[in-house]
Amino acid sequence: MKTTLIIPNIGCPNCAMAITEHFKTLNIEAKVNVNQKKVTFTYSDKDSFTIILKELKAIGFPAAPIDYDEKRRRKYEKVRLIVATILVLPLAYTMFDNFGLNIVPDIMLNGYFQMGFAAILQFIFGFRFYKNAFYQIKNKNLGMDVLIVLGTSVAFFYSLYLTIFTDKTQLFFETSGMLIWMVTIGDYLEHLSQAKTTDTLKSLMALAVDEVRLIKNGEEQIVSLNDVNVGDVIKVLAGEKIALDGEIVDGASYIDDSVITGESIPKYLSVGDTAVGSTTNLSNTILIKVSAIGSDTVLAKIIKTVEETSLIKPKFQKAVDVIAKYFVFIILMIALVSFLVYQFILGKELSISLEVTTAVLVVSCPCALGLATPTSIAVASGLAFKNKILYKGGEFFELANKIDAIAFDKTGTLTKGDLIVSDYLGDIRYLSYTKGLEIHSTHPIGKSINNYRKDIIPFAIEEYEIIDGKGIKGTYLQDQIIVGSATFIAEANISNPFLNEFEKFTGEGKVVIFTAINKKVVNMIILEDEIKAESQTLITALKKMNINVYLITGDNENTAKYLANKVGIENYYSGVLPNEKAHIIKKLQEKHSVVAFVGDGINDAPALKQADVSFSVSNASDIATDTADVTLLDNDLKLVLIAIDLSKKTTANIKQNIIWAFLYNLVMIPLAIFNIATPLVGGVLHVISSLLVVFNALRLNLYKHKIK
Repeated sequence: MKTTLIIPNIGCPNCAMAITEHFKTLNIEAKVNVNQKKVTFTYSDKDSFTIILKELKAIGFPAAPIDYDEKRRRKYEKVRLIVATILVLPLAYTMFDNFGLNIVPDIMLNGYFQMGFAAILQFIFGFRFYKNAFYQIKNKNLGMDVLIVLGTSVAFFYSLYLTIFTDKTQLFFETSGMLIWMVTIGDYLEHLSQAKTTDTLKSLMALAVDEVRLIKNGEEQIVSLNDVNVGDVIKVLAGEKIALDGEIVDGASYIDDSVITGESIPKYLSVGDTAVGSTTNLSNTILIKVSAIGSDTVLAKIIKTVEETSLIKPKFQKAVDVIAKYFVFIILMIALVSFLVYQFILGKELSISLEVTTAVLVVSCPCALGLATPTSIAVASGLAFKNKILYKGGEFFELANKIDAIAFDKTGTLTKGDLIVSDYLGDIRYLSYTKGLEIHSTHPIGKSINNYRKDIIPFAIEEYEIIDGKGIKGTYLQDQIIVGSATFIAEANISNPFLNEFEKFTGEGKVVIFTAINKKVVNMIILEDEIKAESQTLITALKKMNINVYLITGDNENTAKYLANKVGIENYYSGVLPNEKAHIIKKLQEKHSVVAFVGDGINDAPALKQADVSFSVSNASDIATDTADVTLLDNDLKLVLIAIDLSKKTTANIKQNIIWAFLYNLVMIPLAIFNIATPLVGGVLHVISSLLVVFNALRLNLYKHKIK
């Protein structure tokens, strides 16, 4: 079983680590999405839900109530920030006295005056830092809040000591107050920026409908979406959104499904067709029998996939997480050693020793390390969905730039997957005979022939016999008609005048069908699975990236060879059964470092699973069942290139964030140790460091792919 809960006070990756590690001891898997402040729990015992709620509260991360409103909370945070800004202004003004400017009134230099403002900031606005620090110490998972609490408390209580027991006016109340204010404003801006990383996800959620027209006992009722069950019939008027997935049982209409498929042309759906929730009914009233509700709907599955993408952690980020885990403890040791050296070895004044200690505590920034990956991946996954790409596999981001071989399925991947009549030889008037027999066939060839030249009407042939694997024969008036393969014609002892043409077209991998009337061949119909327009461009681009391209198909040698030559593939495997494709991928993995496979997501499941990186050329309704790392929600093969290129850009973006986070700490901590960076400077730079990571991740939104 799975449950997703909102945890409002998840503020940093250390929070995520604390939750994950705690529930691991209870044999409950917890996946934390810091950007969305959500935790997804996986458990087997139904009683575990109660335990989860209890344990979350015990470790300081209570779940949000049912009526939790993120907008209201954000408004509350904004008001708190405004009040904190008003309170910090008098303290900030006293800093002019430190610069030798005699413009500060004596009352503002009074220790008790400053203490009043600083105490409100320290213990009311800073209470959550104390609370979080308490739980971090209790859970033995030290985070940023511990450093903030120690740094500001040192400044506040030392100033309190000076105010009560000495006559000094050189106090640090402004330091503690401004640090609390700066961290508060930094958190607010950081959360706003993080919220932007999930804009795509929010737009998806906004597609959901709250109420539906339920038809019950012949009467129409407006009910909540939660009151609808599988099997119920709902009514959708023209211009309304379809609330849930289901089968149309009455009516017909044009449906705009661009939000799911990306196709701008509406589809005409009628009785028996499947309608997908969140799409729009454009023209007529229809009745739909609901087939999926809640988390089983296509929209819910897409949202879940995009959400889970944010949890992906490349191997290099896992190494960073280990460093971040011990980071705070190391900083505490450095701060303690710095204090001891300045106080007892260098013999500095207590105020200087404490200032250096405070600077070390507040300048360090473990948050930037932890945010490096999730923010970039959250932006990338949203951007990918806008391009009709769903990232699903965790290994994809670090393997994409290492792909040195890629194999393609043929039907429905490099080709459109539908046979069309490409050529017709013979007298066109005999096409009515061919159509008259093929209209009785359930084979795709029969459908394709009847879709050809709609202006020619098939004869009404009632007497017919289907010969499986060969063709169909029948009688119209006094004429004996045979439609089928060259073998079927030969077995009927009928001379075939089109044998030269037959050799030519079958050599090109095309399907050839003949019609014979009264022992005489009257036409030859050539069909082909049309190659997608972008296939050749894709193969050329992959070769320029030094990627070896392979074709794996169940078609015969001629068909495979023709297609391979047509799109520019040198290496191909023909006559391959679906279960054999995985074995070929395994062989390719012995020759190449990282092998990718592109298939249709269902028939190619074994090969998709075997490949190091897999792409499914699929539709939205398949995303829950296919095993691919990447699902392409559009049939445009250029999405393969975009998926690879965007993942490379994302990986580079993550590495930039990690390098920045390490360099910042490597530079700023020594500057604090040598008393070059003051606590206030450290606090400002601490905020900037985290924000830069988030802003760099948002820079991915500028991404535009160009085929080289």
